[in-house]
Amino acid sequence: MKTKKNYLFTGLLICLPFLASAQNQATTTPVASEPFASPEMVQQVLYLAFATVCVLLISVIFLTISVRLLISQMLGQAGIEKKASAFDRLYQYLIGREVKKGKQLDVMINHEYDGIQELDNDMPPWFKYLFYLTIGIAVVYMMVFHVFEIAPLSGQEYLDEMAQAEKDKTEYMKKAAFTIDENNVTLAESAEDLAEGKGIFIQYCAACHGQLGEGKVGPNFTDKFWLHGGSINDLFKTIKYGVPEKGMISWQSQLNPRQMREVSSYILTLQGTNPPNQKEAQGVEYIPASAAAFDSTAVPVDSLSQTKP
Repeated sequence: MKTKKNYLFTGLLICLPFLASAQNQATTTPVASEPFASPEMVQQVLYLAFATVCVLLISVIFLTISVRLLISQMLGQAGIEKKASAFDRLYQYLIGREVKKGKQLDVMINHEYDGIQELDNDMPPWFKYLFYLTIGIAVVYMMVFHVFEIAPLSGQEYLDEMAQAEKDKTEYMKKAAFTIDENNVTLAESAEDLAEGKGIFIQYCAACHGQLGEGKVGPNFTDKFWLHGGSINDLFKTIKYGVPEKGMISWQSQLNPRQMREVSSYILTLQGTNPPNQKEAQGVEYIPASAAAFDSTAVPVDSLSQTKP
């Protein structure tokens, strides 16, 4: 009767942490405003949860074994014989045989150091089984990754993830193109973006500004003088809204924000190219903010000429 009470008390002690954890989870309400977790975060949480469960399971097994051994010792000291259960027999089998008193000489090795002699005990079965398990895992790993190539190696997995990241980046840039405006636009510097900007310029802008930006009906883009500002923000704004009173139409109905950013960036690369048949300078010389502290002069040329971004 006392043994059953001890088992019940031990079980309650083991279950108390789990009951407290379940109570905390039940009383915790999720915040509706929190965003959904990414797949990578979910995977990390699952790994952490699995590791936590393994640690708890090992702890429970260790505590159970310790408590049972303690109970067995207490029963032995009290002179009460306890019938070995299946669990006890399995435990004894896994830990291996124990050398009884008076039998040490049978397993003693002829080796002594500083008065200490060594016994030739058998390796515990649980340790040998664990070693066999590692061999089996190694064989399965070799078959899966190297022989049948069912799963990719880490190097190939890295390349696949990088390729997927490039696709995701492209999709994101397509969606983000419509969030660009004259306030947050930045200069496009990649060769791909500038090449696309050149194509847009040839298709839509060259008729008025020349194939090389030398200027025709519209002003010259290859000098430092501008009618409506020469920064990337100024060019984007002029292309987007136009200047109807001077013949410059609004392009926001024909070009998306990303295309306007690319063509604006390409136009800025035409400065200093010195093409033939350049039109005379118009407007005010634009000095970037980084150079304004050294030279803040601006020379007006002709503010009444054709519109120039």
